[in-house]
Amino acid sequence: HCIIYCDGQQSAEVTNANFGTWGTKALQSWSFTVARPNGTAGRTISVSARIWALYGPSSYASGATASGSASIPARQYLKPNPPKSFAASRVSDVQMKLTWQGDYTGMDGDRPWSGIYVDRRTDDGDWQNVANLSWDAVNYTDNSTGANHKYEYRICAYGPGGNSDHVEAAALYTTPAAPASVAVSRVSGTSVRVSADVSTAPYAESYEVQSNLNSGGWEAVDTVEMFPITDDAGGGTAVYRVRSVIGSLRSAWTESDPVTTIVPPLAPSVTVAGGASVVPTGTSLVVTWVPNHPDGSAQEAAKVVLMAGASVVGTYTVEGSATSYDLGVISTAGSYRVRVQTKGADPDWGAWGAWVSVTVAVPPSVHFSVPP
Repeated sequence: HCIIYCDGQQSAEVTNANFGTWGTKALQSWSFTVARPNGTAGRTISVSARIWALYGPSSYASGATASGSASIPARQYLKPNPPKSFAASRVSDVQMKLTWQGDYTGMDGDRPWSGIYVDRRTDDGDWQNVANLSWDAVNYTDNSTGANHKYEYRICAYGPGGNSDHVEAAALYTTPAAPASVAVSRVSGTSVRVSADVSTAPYAESYEVQSNLNSGGWEAVDTVEMFPITDDAGGGTAVYRVRSVIGSLRSAWTESDPVTTIVPPLAPSVTVAGGASVVPTGTSLVVTWVPNHPDGSAQEAAKVVLMAGASVVGTYTVEGSATSYDLGVISTAGSYRVRVQTKGADPDWGAWGAWVSVTVAVPPSVHFSVPP
Protein backbone atom coordinates (compact mmCIF):
# COMPACT_ATOMS: atom_id res chain seq x y z
CA HIS A 1 0.00 0.00 0.00
CA CYS A 2 1.16 3.60 -0.64
CA ILE A 3 -0.01 7.21 0.09
CA ILE A 4 1.78 10.45 -0.81
CA TYR A 5 1.48 13.57 1.39
CA CYS A 6 2.19 17.15 0.24
CA ASP A 7 1.47 20.50 1.92
CA GLY A 8 -1.51 19.20 3.88
CA GLN A 9 -2.91 17.22 0.98
CA GLN A 10 -2.75 13.50 0.32
CA SER A 11 -3.10 11.25 -2.67
CA ALA A 12 -5.43 8.32 -3.06
CA GLU A 13 -4.23 5.08 -1.47
CA VAL A 14 -2.65 2.54 -3.77
CA THR A 15 -3.46 -1.00 -2.58
CA ASN A 16 -2.44 -4.54 -3.43
CA ALA A 17 0.64 -3.51 -5.33
CA ASN A 18 2.68 -6.72 -5.69
CA PHE A 19 6.43 -6.20 -5.90
CA GLY A 20 7.51 -9.77 -6.19
CA THR A 21 10.61 -11.00 -4.41
CA TRP A 22 13.19 -8.25 -4.12
CA GLY A 23 11.38 -6.41 -6.91
CA THR A 24 11.26 -2.70 -7.71
CA LYS A 25 8.12 -1.00 -8.82
CA ALA A 26 6.68 2.53 -9.24
CA LEU A 27 3.59 2.50 -7.06
CA GLN A 28 2.09 5.88 -8.06
CA SER A 29 2.83 9.36 -9.35
CA TRP A 30 0.75 12.37 -8.29
CA SER A 31 0.82 16.13 -9.14
CA PHE A 32 -0.03 18.57 -6.40
CA THR A 33 -1.13 22.22 -6.77
CA VAL A 34 0.13 24.38 -3.92
CA ALA A 35 -0.40 28.05 -3.12
CA ARG A 36 2.30 30.38 -4.19
CA PRO A 37 3.08 33.13 -1.65
CA ASN A 38 2.67 36.78 -2.54
CA GLY A 39 5.45 39.13 -1.65
CA THR A 40 9.21 38.84 -1.70
CA ALA A 41 9.77 35.66 0.38
CA GLY A 42 9.11 32.15 -0.86
CA ARG A 43 8.13 29.21 1.32
CA THR A 44 9.21 25.59 1.87
CA ILE A 45 6.70 22.77 1.82
CA SER A 46 7.09 19.17 3.02
CA VAL A 47 6.61 16.13 0.78
CA SER A 48 6.44 12.53 2.07
CA ALA A 49 5.35 9.05 1.02
CA ARG A 50 4.46 6.06 3.18
CA ILE A 51 4.41 2.41 2.17
CA TRP A 52 3.43 -0.62 4.18
CA ALA A 53 2.75 -4.30 3.63
CA LEU A 54 -0.40 -6.24 4.40
CA TYR A 55 0.20 -9.41 6.39
CA GLY A 56 -3.39 -10.43 6.89
CA PRO A 57 -6.94 -9.20 6.64
CA SER A 58 -6.47 -6.77 9.52
CA SER A 59 -2.77 -6.78 10.23
CA TYR A 60 -0.41 -4.08 8.89
CA ALA A 61 3.30 -3.78 9.22
CA SER A 62 4.69 -0.43 10.34
CA GLY A 63 5.95 0.27 6.86
CA ALA A 64 8.39 2.94 5.90
CA THR A 65 8.24 6.70 5.20
CA ALA A 66 10.36 8.79 2.91
CA SER A 67 10.25 12.60 3.20
CA GLY A 68 11.73 15.68 1.63
CA SER A 69 10.96 19.33 0.96
CA ALA A 70 10.38 21.66 -1.94
CA SER A 71 10.96 25.41 -2.20
CA ILE A 72 8.10 27.44 -3.67
CA PRO A 73 9.20 30.86 -4.97
CA ALA A 74 7.02 33.88 -4.17
CA ARG A 75 4.63 35.40 -6.66
CA GLN A 76 5.09 39.15 -6.25
CA TYR A 77 1.81 40.74 -7.33
CA LEU A 78 1.79 44.43 -8.13
CA LYS A 79 -0.87 46.84 -6.93
CA PRO A 80 -3.70 47.14 -9.46
CA ASN A 81 -4.10 50.05 -11.81
CA PRO A 82 -6.32 52.81 -10.39
CA PRO A 83 -9.83 53.28 -11.84
CA LYS A 84 -10.09 55.96 -14.49
CA SER A 85 -12.60 58.64 -15.60
CA PHE A 86 -13.86 59.03 -12.04
CA ALA A 87 -16.66 61.60 -11.70
CA ALA A 88 -19.11 62.58 -8.96
CA SER A 89 -22.37 64.48 -9.42
CA ARG A 90 -25.12 65.79 -7.17
CA VAL A 91 -28.54 64.28 -7.78
CA SER A 92 -30.12 65.96 -4.76
CA ASP A 93 -29.06 67.09 -1.31
CA VAL A 94 -29.46 63.51 -0.08
CA GLN A 95 -28.06 61.62 -3.07
CA MET A 96 -24.72 61.67 -4.92
CA LYS A 97 -23.87 59.60 -8.01
CA LEU A 98 -20.33 58.27 -8.62
CA THR A 99 -19.16 56.71 -11.89
CA TRP A 100 -15.81 55.42 -13.19
CA GLN A 101 -14.16 52.97 -15.55
CA GLY A 102 -11.95 50.04 -14.61
CA ASP A 103 -8.39 49.78 -15.92
CA TYR A 104 -8.11 45.98 -16.02
CA THR A 105 -4.63 45.86 -17.50
CA GLY A 106 -2.83 42.93 -15.85
CA MET A 107 -6.02 41.65 -14.26
CA ASP A 108 -5.11 38.06 -15.21
CA GLY A 109 -1.43 38.63 -14.62
CA ASP A 110 0.46 40.45 -11.94
CA ARG A 111 -2.16 43.19 -11.23
CA PRO A 112 -5.32 41.36 -10.15
CA TRP A 113 -8.24 43.24 -8.60
CA SER A 114 -10.28 42.05 -5.67
CA GLY A 115 -12.57 45.05 -5.22
CA ILE A 116 -13.12 48.82 -5.04
CA TYR A 117 -12.92 51.00 -1.93
CA VAL A 118 -15.08 54.17 -1.92
CA ASP A 119 -14.08 56.88 0.58
CA ARG A 120 -15.81 60.15 1.44
CA ARG A 121 -14.68 63.28 3.24
CA THR A 122 -17.24 65.70 4.70
CA ASP A 123 -16.49 69.37 5.33
CA ASP A 124 -12.71 68.86 4.93
CA GLY A 125 -12.66 66.25 7.69
CA ASP A 126 -11.00 62.83 7.68
CA TRP A 127 -11.54 60.32 4.91
CA GLN A 128 -14.06 57.61 5.81
CA ASN A 129 -14.75 54.39 3.92
CA VAL A 130 -18.39 54.32 2.81
CA ALA A 131 -18.42 51.29 0.48
CA ASN A 132 -16.47 48.15 -0.42
CA LEU A 133 -17.55 47.02 -3.89
CA SER A 134 -16.81 44.09 -6.18
CA TRP A 135 -13.92 44.42 -8.63
CA ASP A 136 -16.20 44.91 -11.64
CA ALA A 137 -18.32 47.73 -10.12
CA VAL A 138 -18.34 50.94 -12.18
CA ASN A 139 -20.79 53.14 -10.21
CA TYR A 140 -22.03 53.85 -6.71
CA THR A 141 -24.88 55.94 -5.29
CA ASP A 142 -24.40 57.57 -1.91
CA ASN A 143 -27.78 58.13 -0.22
CA SER A 144 -26.43 59.40 3.11
CA THR A 145 -25.68 63.08 2.39
CA GLY A 146 -27.46 66.22 3.60
CA ALA A 147 -27.89 69.93 2.96
CA ASN A 148 -25.30 72.63 3.71
CA HIS A 149 -22.21 70.42 3.33
CA LYS A 150 -19.16 69.92 1.17
CA TYR A 151 -18.48 66.36 0.02
CA GLU A 152 -15.37 64.89 -1.58
CA TYR A 153 -15.00 61.35 -2.90
CA ARG A 154 -12.07 59.14 -3.78
CA ILE A 155 -11.80 55.52 -4.94
CA CYS A 156 -9.08 52.92 -5.33
CA ALA A 157 -8.78 49.32 -6.49
CA TYR A 158 -7.36 46.71 -4.13
CA GLY A 159 -5.98 43.22 -4.65
CA PRO A 160 -3.25 40.81 -3.55
CA GLY A 161 -0.65 43.41 -4.50
CA GLY A 162 -2.17 46.08 -2.27
CA ASN A 163 -4.21 49.21 -2.99
CA SER A 164 -3.95 51.26 -6.15
CA ASP A 165 -3.38 54.99 -6.05
CA HIS A 166 -6.51 56.94 -5.12
CA VAL A 167 -8.36 58.99 -7.71
CA GLU A 168 -10.48 61.92 -6.55
CA ALA A 169 -13.47 63.73 -8.03
CA ALA A 170 -14.24 67.43 -7.81
CA ALA A 171 -15.89 68.53 -4.56
CA LEU A 172 -19.69 68.57 -4.41
CA TYR A 173 -21.83 71.05 -2.47
CA THR A 174 -25.39 70.79 -1.23
CA THR A 175 -27.93 73.58 -0.77
CA PRO A 176 -26.50 76.19 1.60
CA ALA A 177 -28.24 77.28 4.77
CA ALA A 178 -30.02 80.62 4.94
CA PRO A 179 -28.26 83.46 6.79
CA ALA A 180 -28.80 83.34 10.53
CA SER A 181 -29.99 86.95 10.61
CA VAL A 182 -30.22 90.15 8.56
CA ALA A 183 -29.99 93.61 10.14
CA VAL A 184 -30.61 97.01 8.55
CA SER A 185 -29.72 100.37 10.07
CA ARG A 186 -30.21 103.90 8.78
CA VAL A 187 -27.02 105.77 7.92
CA SER A 188 -28.39 109.12 6.73
CA GLY A 189 -31.24 110.29 4.58
CA THR A 190 -32.30 107.25 2.55
CA SER A 191 -28.95 105.48 2.93
CA VAL A 192 -28.99 102.26 4.97
CA ARG A 193 -26.41 99.68 6.01
CA VAL A 194 -27.33 96.02 5.47
CA SER A 195 -25.53 93.36 7.53
CA ALA A 196 -26.03 89.57 7.58
CA ASP A 197 -24.77 86.74 9.75
CA VAL A 198 -23.76 84.20 7.09
CA SER A 199 -21.73 81.91 9.34
CA THR A 200 -24.43 79.28 8.89
CA ALA A 201 -23.42 78.75 5.25
CA PRO A 202 -19.63 78.23 5.25
CA TYR A 203 -19.43 77.25 1.57
CA ALA A 204 -21.63 79.98 0.08
CA GLU A 205 -20.02 81.72 -2.90
CA SER A 206 -22.20 84.83 -2.78
CA TYR A 207 -25.39 86.30 -1.36
CA GLU A 208 -28.41 87.79 -3.12
CA VAL A 209 -29.93 90.91 -1.56
CA GLN A 210 -33.45 92.25 -2.20
CA SER A 211 -35.47 95.11 -0.74
CA ASN A 212 -39.15 95.90 -0.35
CA LEU A 213 -40.01 99.60 0.04
CA ASN A 214 -43.39 100.59 1.44
CA SER A 215 -44.78 97.08 0.67
CA GLY A 216 -44.36 97.73 -3.03
CA GLY A 217 -42.85 94.31 -3.80
CA TRP A 218 -39.40 92.77 -3.73
CA GLU A 219 -36.70 94.20 -5.99
CA ALA A 220 -33.13 93.03 -6.53
CA VAL A 221 -30.47 95.16 -4.85
CA ASP A 222 -27.21 93.31 -5.56
CA THR A 223 -25.32 90.01 -5.39
CA VAL A 224 -22.40 90.38 -2.99
CA GLU A 225 -19.63 88.27 -1.53
CA MET A 226 -19.45 89.91 1.90
CA PHE A 227 -21.26 92.20 4.32
CA PRO A 228 -22.02 94.89 5.34
CA ILE A 229 -23.18 96.81 2.27
CA THR A 230 -24.70 100.27 1.87
CA ASP A 231 -27.84 100.88 -0.17
CA ASP A 232 -30.12 103.76 -1.06
CA ALA A 233 -33.39 102.42 0.29
CA GLY A 234 -35.55 105.30 -0.91
CA GLY A 235 -37.88 107.18 1.38
CA GLY A 236 -40.19 105.18 3.56
CA THR A 237 -40.26 101.84 5.36
CA ALA A 238 -37.98 99.23 3.86
CA VAL A 239 -37.43 95.54 4.55
CA TYR A 240 -34.39 93.64 3.25
CA ARG A 241 -33.86 89.94 2.71
CA VAL A 242 -30.76 87.85 1.91
CA ARG A 243 -30.15 84.30 0.71
CA SER A 244 -27.00 82.19 0.26
CA VAL A 245 -25.83 81.01 -3.17
CA ILE A 246 -23.60 78.14 -4.36
CA GLY A 247 -23.66 77.74 -8.12
CA SER A 248 -27.29 77.15 -9.05
CA LEU A 249 -28.28 76.29 -5.45
CA ARG A 250 -30.02 78.89 -3.32
CA SER A 251 -31.08 78.86 0.30
CA ALA A 252 -34.30 80.17 1.78
CA TRP A 253 -34.57 83.93 2.39
CA THR A 254 -33.86 85.57 5.72
CA GLU A 255 -35.67 88.90 6.26
CA SER A 256 -34.69 91.93 8.31
CA ASP A 257 -36.87 94.00 10.58
CA PRO A 258 -38.34 97.11 8.90
CA VAL A 259 -36.32 100.32 8.84
CA THR A 260 -37.78 103.75 8.13
CA THR A 261 -35.78 106.34 6.22
CA ILE A 262 -36.67 110.00 6.82
CA VAL A 263 -36.59 112.41 3.86
CA PRO A 264 -38.11 115.82 3.12
CA PRO A 265 -41.52 115.68 1.41
CA LEU A 266 -41.93 115.94 -2.31
CA ALA A 267 -44.11 118.61 -3.92
CA PRO A 268 -47.79 118.26 -3.01
CA SER A 269 -50.68 118.33 -5.45
CA VAL A 270 -52.57 121.65 -5.06
CA THR A 271 -56.10 122.75 -5.99
CA VAL A 272 -57.65 126.23 -5.52
CA ALA A 273 -61.36 127.09 -5.55
CA GLY A 274 -62.32 123.54 -6.27
CA GLY A 275 -60.39 123.65 -9.52
CA ALA A 276 -62.20 126.61 -11.05
CA SER A 277 -60.07 128.93 -13.18
CA VAL A 278 -62.29 132.00 -12.76
CA VAL A 279 -64.31 132.99 -9.69
CA PRO A 280 -66.30 136.15 -8.93
CA THR A 281 -65.16 138.79 -6.51
CA GLY A 282 -66.41 138.21 -3.02
CA THR A 283 -65.56 134.51 -3.23
CA SER A 284 -63.84 132.83 -0.29
CA LEU A 285 -60.79 131.13 -1.82
CA VAL A 286 -60.00 127.72 -0.33
CA VAL A 287 -56.75 125.94 -1.23
CA THR A 288 -56.47 122.16 -0.76
CA TRP A 289 -53.51 119.86 -1.25
CA VAL A 290 -52.44 116.21 -1.14
CA PRO A 291 -49.11 115.68 0.73
CA ASN A 292 -46.41 113.59 -0.95
CA HIS A 293 -44.25 112.11 1.85
CA PRO A 294 -42.17 109.20 0.47
CA ASP A 295 -40.95 108.27 3.96
CA GLY A 296 -44.52 107.65 5.03
CA SER A 297 -44.42 110.21 7.82
CA ALA A 298 -47.46 112.31 8.64
CA GLN A 299 -47.72 115.95 7.74
CA GLU A 300 -46.65 118.11 10.67
CA ALA A 301 -47.15 121.49 9.01
CA ALA A 302 -47.81 123.22 5.71
CA LYS A 303 -47.06 126.63 4.18
CA VAL A 304 -49.37 128.43 1.75
CA VAL A 305 -48.29 131.46 -0.31
CA LEU A 306 -50.83 133.68 -2.10
CA MET A 307 -49.69 136.14 -4.75
CA ALA A 308 -51.58 138.76 -6.71
CA GLY A 309 -49.69 139.38 -9.88
CA ALA A 310 -46.05 139.83 -8.82
CA SER A 311 -46.90 140.80 -5.23
CA VAL A 312 -47.11 138.47 -2.24
CA VAL A 313 -50.47 138.84 -0.60
CA GLY A 314 -49.59 136.61 2.31
CA THR A 315 -47.71 133.53 3.60
CA TYR A 316 -49.71 131.31 5.91
CA THR A 317 -48.54 128.41 8.11
CA VAL A 318 -50.88 125.52 8.82
CA GLU A 319 -49.91 123.46 11.86
CA GLY A 320 -50.80 119.80 12.07
CA SER A 321 -52.27 117.47 9.51
CA ALA A 322 -54.90 119.75 7.92
CA THR A 323 -54.75 119.67 4.12
CA SER A 324 -56.82 122.76 3.30
CA TYR A 325 -56.73 126.47 4.12
CA ASP A 326 -59.30 129.23 3.67
CA LEU A 327 -57.59 132.30 2.20
CA GLY A 328 -60.61 134.43 2.96
CA VAL A 329 -62.89 136.51 0.76
CA ILE A 330 -61.21 138.04 -2.26
CA SER A 331 -62.91 141.32 -3.13
CA THR A 332 -60.35 142.72 -5.54
CA ALA A 333 -60.44 141.43 -9.09
CA GLY A 334 -57.20 140.21 -10.57
CA SER A 335 -54.99 137.23 -11.28
CA TYR A 336 -53.93 135.23 -8.25
CA ARG A 337 -51.44 132.38 -7.74
CA VAL A 338 -51.15 129.88 -4.89
CA ARG A 339 -48.52 127.31 -3.97
CA VAL A 340 -48.01 124.96 -1.00
CA GLN A 341 -45.16 123.07 0.69
CA THR A 342 -45.37 120.57 3.56
CA LYS A 343 -43.18 119.27 6.35
CA GLY A 344 -43.01 115.70 7.71
CA ALA A 345 -40.71 113.90 10.14
CA ASP A 346 -37.62 115.22 8.38
CA PRO A 347 -36.49 118.55 9.84
CA ASP A 348 -36.42 120.20 6.40
CA TRP A 349 -39.42 121.56 4.54
CA GLY A 350 -40.35 119.74 1.39
CA ALA A 351 -40.47 120.93 -2.19
CA TRP A 352 -42.95 123.59 -3.23
CA GLY A 353 -45.88 122.50 -5.28
CA ALA A 354 -46.41 124.09 -8.68
CA TRP A 355 -48.15 127.45 -8.81
CA VAL A 356 -51.89 127.18 -9.33
CA SER A 357 -53.57 130.20 -10.93
CA VAL A 358 -57.11 131.52 -10.50
CA THR A 359 -58.72 134.68 -11.84
CA VAL A 360 -61.01 136.76 -9.64
CA ALA A 361 -63.35 138.82 -11.83
CA VAL A 362 -66.16 141.32 -11.24
CA PRO A 363 -69.32 139.55 -12.25
CA PRO A 364 -71.44 141.23 -14.93
CA SER A 365 -74.53 143.26 -13.91
CA VAL A 366 -77.78 143.12 -15.81
CA HIS A 367 -80.36 146.00 -15.93
CA PHE A 368 -83.75 146.07 -17.53
CA SER A 369 -85.19 149.30 -18.84
CA VAL A 370 -88.95 149.50 -19.29
CA PRO A 371 -90.16 152.27 -21.69
CA PRO A 372 -92.53 154.84 -20.05
